[in-house]
Amino acid sequence: MAKKSAILLLIISFVGAHLHAQSFGEKTSIGFSGGVSQYHGSMPETLMRAAAGINLGYSITDRISVRFQFTATETGGGDSLLNNLANNGNDTRASHYYFHTNINEISLTPEYDFFSIANGAKLTPYVFAGIGYYNFKPYQINEITRPKATFRYQNITM
Repeated sequence: MAKKSAILLLIISFVGAHLHAQSFGEKTSIGFSGGVSQYHGSMPETLMRAAAGINLGYSITDRISVRFQFTATETGGGDSLLNNLANNGNDTRASHYYFHTNINEISLTPEYDFFSIANGAKLTPYVFAGIGYYNFKPYQINEITRPKATFRYQNITM
């Protein structure tokens, strides 16, 4: 995942430099974002991972702009901390159940500024709405502990 993100970052940086060379540089912008992702659900043990994003913006007019963004992260969880007694004995999952998934998102977001900063406004309220697509493909990791060994296998067809 890190290799794919680095390649995408280089491609978008090159495109930004190329746009600047064609005098679109005053209307384009490149931004980076970072944060943390964590699974919150029925599994008490969760993975906390870094999330990173890059966006490319273009100003159509002094009040209207559009932004394309790509964000990538990963997450997962497990039941090794699950206490069956806390669920009144109703938890039927096998112990040592873990899952993991990579999450990728792309979005396209137009934005409208009520006042033109280019014409001297210090602040402006704005509205934006957009469309996005994300994908994830979780896979299950099972561990079976026997007296002499621990077996671990992955089920990718979830």
